[in-house]
Amino acid sequence: MLFCAVVGALDVGTAFGDEAEASSSKVVSADQIAIAESLFTAAKELQEAERWEQAAAKFEASHLAAPSASALLNQGICFDRLGRTASAWAAFKAALRLANQNGEDLKIAKAKELLRDVEPRLASIRVRAVSPPPGLVVRRAGVDIGGVAILGTALPVDPGSFVVTAEAPGHQPYETTVELTAGKIVDIDVPTLVAVVSEPRTPSTSDPDPWMIGGAVGAGVGLAVLAVGATLGGVVLTEEQTLLDDPALCPAHACSAEGLTRVDEARTMATVSTALLVGGSLLSLGGASILVVTFVTRTDASDVALRVGGVF
Repeated sequence: MLFCAVVGALDVGTAFGDEAEASSSKVVSADQIAIAESLFTAAKELQEAERWEQAAAKFEASHLAAPSASALLNQGICFDRLGRTASAWAAFKAALRLANQNGEDLKIAKAKELLRDVEPRLASIRVRAVSPPPGLVVRRAGVDIGGVAILGTALPVDPGSFVVTAEAPGHQPYETTVELTAGKIVDIDVPTLVAVVSEPRTPSTSDPDPWMIGGAVGAGVGLAVLAVGATLGGVVLTEEQTLLDDPALCPAHACSAEGLTRVDEARTMATVSTALLVGGSLLSLGGASILVVTFVTRTDASDVALRVGGVF
């Protein structure tokens, strides 16, 4: 039985400390080695009870505490028992690299033996696309597995049923469900992704337009100025006539010095009133013109957008 042979041959429990110290990729403290040893022992007990999922998690935690080819090999065995052949293959590969780095001949040989056993049972997917768009992303079960670079290459994955999607910016995604069994390669042919065509936006007359706002404000201010000018003009004309008819200031329309001064003041105000009337008229006409031009322009734009969208 492969599992028994591995556990017995590696004698991982007694060699763990030396293996961790030999690793040149990570400086491991005595505390970390103690933690890794405890986790490894707990993982072996779970493994012997055939609680493969929990044992694999403990072996991984042990390896993270102190790098160990033994922990990786045993984790791979648990994955293999769960039918996760790609995960097992990856663990054996990692164990082989670490054993080579540390010069552990026994574990090198065992890793190669395990790899020879699992490789014929590997399941793989091979994604193909005739015309992949820029930014292509392929996902397996929601996990990004790469872009254009993975196309045409068989990728080992754990067997089972899962969804593969191909996505690219500005394109509708492609999705397919894959049923993968051990030892098989499934080809996934991604069709040409359909480009997403943006719908033309129809301008809305309810949208605020700064030109229309400005035109309305200008017309409103112009009307207000016109009202002030007209009111002031009426008051000034009345005041001037009153002064000219005043016998104390302008007897027989021959005004005294004071009368002339007050008549001049009234006529100055009349000039101001005229200026207000002219300015108000210009503001009102300008604002009204802006409103009309803006309304016509927006109406024409709406008509063009509707025609482009296919509504006549």
